[in-house]
Amino acid sequence: MNAQELNKRERQILDIIYQLHEASVQEVVDRIADAPSYNAIRVTMYLLENKGFLIHRREGAKYIFKAKKAKTEAGNSALDHILVTFFEGSIPKLVNSLMGSSSKNLSKQELKELEALIEKKKKQENNQS
Repeated sequence: MNAQELNKRERQILDIIYQLHEASVQEVVDRIADAPSYNAIRVTMYLLENKGFLIHRREGAKYIFKAKKAKTEAGNSALDHILVTFFEGSIPKLVNSLMGSSSKNLSKQELKELEALIEKKKKQENNQS
């Protein structure tokens, strides 16, 4: 199962775990505005563990949960899904959409970083040829 197959509440919990790096059930409950009961969140977190998304350790009387996949690995998987689903697998279309987003204007520094990344990728490709 991948993250795209999770329901809204499961994704919400997983997002909180990634933001906090690890959390108890109560810490997750405290960060959900429309949270159901503590027990409902606890059960959902155990379901996420059974699905392979979370692991836990015991700390005194409570359990501390963290994501099983590294944040970058999960992010790459989500980005791959977005790329294929919304941008026909086209990286230029994705980048164009990000650059054209009215919610975020790129600074000169960010544009320089993008240029450097593109140049680095070109050099890697040339070295492989």
